[in-house]
Amino acid sequence: MQSIKQNQGLALAGSLLAALLLAPVAAQQPPPAAPAKPAPAYAPMGSGFFITSNGYFVTCCRVIKNAEELAIQYAGRVVNAKVAAFDVESDVAVLKAEGGPFACLPIEDPQNLVVGDAIYAAGFPTLASTGAAPGFAAGTLKGLTGPRDDPRFLAVNVAVQGGQYGGPLLDKNGNVVGIVGLANAATHYPVKSLFIDPLFDTMADARNGFLPKREAQQPSKQIEQHAVAAVGLVMLPIKIVPRPVAVAGYSPEHSAGFKEPPFTYKYYEGGNLLFNGSFSNGLDGWRYKYDLDGESWYTNNHNHVQVITDETTRQTMLKLSGTHKELQVPGQGVKVDAFPIPVKSTDKFKLSCWAKTTGPDCRILAYGYKWKPGIKPHPKPILPELRECYHSVQLYFSAAKLWREGPAQYSTQIGGGDFGGVKREWKQATVIFPDRSKWKATTTSDMTGRKISIGEEKWNSVEFLSIHLVAIGGSPGDLLVRDLRIEKVQ
Repeated sequence: MQSIKQNQGLALAGSLLAALLLAPVAAQQPPPAAPAKPAPAYAPMGSGFFITSNGYFVTCCRVIKNAEELAIQYAGRVVNAKVAAFDVESDVAVLKAEGGPFACLPIEDPQNLVVGDAIYAAGFPTLASTGAAPGFAAGTLKGLTGPRDDPRFLAVNVAVQGGQYGGPLLDKNGNVVGIVGLANAATHYPVKSLFIDPLFDTMADARNGFLPKREAQQPSKQIEQHAVAAVGLVMLPIKIVPRPVAVAGYSPEHSAGFKEPPFTYKYYEGGNLLFNGSFSNGLDGWRYKYDLDGESWYTNNHNHVQVITDETTRQTMLKLSGTHKELQVPGQGVKVDAFPIPVKSTDKFKLSCWAKTTGPDCRILAYGYKWKPGIKPHPKPILPELRECYHSVQLYFSAAKLWREGPAQYSTQIGGGDFGGVKREWKQATVIFPDRSKWKATTTSDMTGRKISIGEEKWNSVEFLSIHLVAIGGSPGDLLVRDLRIEKVQ
């Protein structure tokens, strides 16, 4: 009997102990999980295609314009993606999708195409539903340039619908030779594939995933299978909510998830916008050493550039000294470039300077630049990080001649600032730019699709100005330049 009571007591004690042990555990259990965040509702925007199995995906810039979030519908599933690089001027963008592997397509330089060649286009012909299947269409190559002989484009007569913009254009071997984009009546103008590769300049290992191009002609059915397997539908959230910006006074716990506002450039207030245009600080603010890839002709340039002081006036000036070797090679010369100046394209400017020469001809002009694709903007850019998108009328020594503002094949502007041909005496020349009265030809190649003058389109993309000064042509001797100025004018 005693052993039974002892067992009962032990059992009671055990149950009490278990209750005591379990009680705090139960109290520490996490609260029920919050309901899963609903997947964002997406709107289909256009097509695109994979070029590497690990997720690099090409489309048109216009398809992803202003997107902060996006996704790709591919092979019956939706995968998240981010913008890796883009080129607004050429209307090409590269995305990086999560996951993989993905079916992909090889890229070919379209230089080997011949008018009349068979070509093919793939993509999603309708954007009415994300359940739509990709389509495939055959056609022929009509031309190797686009509107007004623009070399960036091809001309094709393939049946493409709006949803297929951003999809691949393929040659008879199944290689990508273009990205479906602009259309004019029955003619489409895909962007040439050669604008894809430069977007990988800042992504060291991305090119490793490129497929080798196909060398032999393939049956159209096989090309269709490869193309349809590699295309995807680009989708943006129906409502893009702007990200919050940090506000002064928020404590750390209240500002979680906020980000610092982006930097803003310090713009000009008046006077000479160009730093050290008098050369009183030597060559500070000027690029005169050229030692990057593709600049092999200019590796000796710095040996021909110096700043000197006039013995009488004590005025500093730039001296570019050239021999026959430097001056007579087309496109070479002796040159310097001013560091970039952030500007507003809504403004108008005056470029002026004084110059004389004992032999070399003179060419001075303002170049307009914008950020290169893949380069993150920062407060102090250098010229190799920027892409040229505009140039002013030039100042020069010689008889008046044709010079152009904007793309050479489009515009017509005679003259500019002529130093009057007086080479051995100081002469001043001035030019005002941009000259909007000369913007007559129109285009629809900007991202809005509206009619716009070509000069305006180029000028509107300018974010920086730099003076380009070169001694070239003429005869061996010295080019002297002083008082270089860029000023804002009304």
